[in-house]
Amino acid sequence: IYRFRDGFSNMRRNSDTFAKAHEALANGKAILIFSEGNTKLKKSLSPLQKGTARLAFGAVDYPGGKDLQIVPIGVNYADGTRFRSDVMIQIGNPIPIRTYLKLYEEDSHAGLKAITDDLYLELLPQVIHLDDLEDQAAFNQITSVYDAYLPDTPWPVVDPESTRFDREKRIADFINSASVEAKQDLKALARNVQIKDIAPRNRTPRILQAMGLLVGMPIALAGYLGNAIPFYIAKWIAEKKVTVIEFYSPVRIGLTLVLAIIWYILCLVILTSVAGLKAIIIIPMISLSGYFTVLWIDTLQIFLRNMRPETKRNLALKAILEIDRRIFNAS
Repeated sequence: IYRFRDGFSNMRRNSDTFAKAHEALANGKAILIFSEGNTKLKKSLSPLQKGTARLAFGAVDYPGGKDLQIVPIGVNYADGTRFRSDVMIQIGNPIPIRTYLKLYEEDSHAGLKAITDDLYLELLPQVIHLDDLEDQAAFNQITSVYDAYLPDTPWPVVDPESTRFDREKRIADFINSASVEAKQDLKALARNVQIKDIAPRNRTPRILQAMGLLVGMPIALAGYLGNAIPFYIAKWIAEKKVTVIEFYSPVRIGLTLVLAIIWYILCLVILTSVAGLKAIIIIPMISLSGYFTVLWIDTLQIFLRNMRPETKRNLALKAILEIDRRIFNAS
């Protein structure tokens, strides 16, 4: 999709894009379109562009076009720049095109506006939205406390429950309706919580945790040494070269994938020249040990937090309970 800033001659090429999309819809396929028309790392839903409505109405004359539906999907990043952070996908109620056909035939502009406005209202419950982006610092401060106290487990990678989204949506809604004084008090309360003092729930005896860390240390070290070079080179290049924060993660992920492939091929060539073809099995082991390293570091961080003085951990827990009381009316 070409925009006005891409030049008028390029914008005329959008008709080809829409024609291919209409053909795909006529063949029973789905088209993914980002209706905001921009890329911003912010906790809010931007005003929607009318391209989604134009795409839908333009497909009406194709077979089955009148039965098309727009499915609103909210994509919520916990932290779009942080390695291994969560993405929360929420799916809203489908919007049938047929409902708007009569209005569109009478007044195309009114039809486009009506469906765009309704899509916005359907998307709003599916996204974590702050009315005032000045409140994003307070939101981040509060959610970081819960991230530390209620850490996500590495498995399953995909969780069908919406627990995290519901919690963050509730926090955002509270901030949107709170007074300036209430928001300042809540932000100060969250800021005073030392993350390193928050001990996530862990019922495993400390001696067993320590033994597990010691036993796993050689594998974790091997995984670190085997994967650190492509990982940190990609991180360094992204931090040095990317000036637009929204592009940081895509660039870093792409570089990591490319560099990792090159690195593994290089390791394969070196190892097979030394140990023969039997060294091929080492390559997947390097990759798997790298993931083990990540899990080992997670376990170590939780173990160290549990070793903090109990008085400090109790103070942190007391602050968390107070945040719970104010936002979730928890007793």
